[in-house]
Amino acid sequence: MARKYSRDWHDHVIPVPWSGCWLWEGETLKGYGTHRLDNQKRAVHRLAWEEVNGPIPDGLFVCHHCDVKLCCNPQHLFLGTHRDNILDLYAKGLGYQSAITHCPKGHEYTPENTYSWASSPRKRFCKICVQAGNRIYALAHKAEANERSRLHMQRKRAQLKCLE
Repeated sequence: MARKYSRDWHDHVIPVPWSGCWLWEGETLKGYGTHRLDNQKRAVHRLAWEEVNGPIPDGLFVCHHCDVKLCCNPQHLFLGTHRDNILDLYAKGLGYQSAITHCPKGHEYTPENTYSWASSPRKRFCKICVQAGNRIYALAHKAEANERSRLHMQRKRAQLKCLE
């Protein structure tokens, strides 16, 4: 039997003992719990944060340590920027790229065979493919580089003749 609507958002929460999450069982939007307060829909995890910690500063998000969108336990929430939230997601191996195990050419992404940057953790590059690309680039531009070097040496010789 469904619970009746209550103005108090706490009445729509089910505590989960083994995880500590407080799961929202009311209305949702994009996977997050919502509750009508002062004739306005509000995200429940934001209501929970504000009730315990006060207003949320502009530009910050209420993020989940537990990564459960329906959780509204204030102990599972933290404030962060959008970037903080994305970095947290990838640090936990939950980003969409985490499911991709091989590069487009079929080489496995392993710690030994993967380039990545802390400034852009979502991007991974296969070392084998990068090195192959570097070799192809070097071969394609070797003739051009040799020609530049030959012209440079001709100029040097011409300058030395002028000085004699």
